[in-house]
Amino acid sequence: AAFADAGRRHSHERNGAEATEERTLGAAHPSSAAARANVGTALKNLGRYPEAQASLEAALAALTSAYGDHHITVAGAYNDLGNLHNLLGDHPRALSYCERALEVAATVLRPDHPFQGEFLLSQSTVLLDLGRAREAIAPLERALAILQRAGWDPGDLADVQLGLARAHWDAGGDRALAVELARVARATLAAAGARKRKELARADAWLAAHARR
Repeated sequence: AAFADAGRRHSHERNGAEATEERTLGAAHPSSAAARANVGTALKNLGRYPEAQASLEAALAALTSAYGDHHITVAGAYNDLGNLHNLLGDHPRALSYCERALEVAATVLRPDHPFQGEFLLSQSTVLLDLGRAREAIAPLERALAILQRAGWDPGDLADVQLGLARAHWDAGGDRALAVELARVARATLAAAGARKRKELARADAWLAAHARR
């Protein structure tokens, strides 16, 4: 309950900061749009999906108006909407947003930029949820390589490894590799402590269901 209360306070503070920025700069200003996108992400993390969608869609419209289609903040807004629609269960729409994020990112970022890895991870997560595991393997492998080089936190990299394990297994590929990836990820998550408790439980459940088959 304390965490939820803190989250609500944080969201309220961000909404207040957003309103102040809009009054000062105007809703169409890129800084106001970026603030609105941040609020949308915070609302998504709190499970307030309708509000998050409205905030993120408004941010995308303002950012596109300010920058056109070729700017990293525009790519980020597309990716955020993709993640949100995946949570809502609208996987085809989520995939469309994620693919658009990657298209924009390809015009403004080097191929090994960490944001490319994050966007590839979003795309592959949607592909897995759509049952298109074979298509998810290549973007997951590329995301893992990019994010490892970028020095991502090992606990977060373990999430990518778990996705890759699931992709190899569900695609009917190298199941021994899938189990090994999941075991490595599980060890990393266990070492990460309380902050990765949910992910550790997910790894344990996956291994319990697949490791002895």
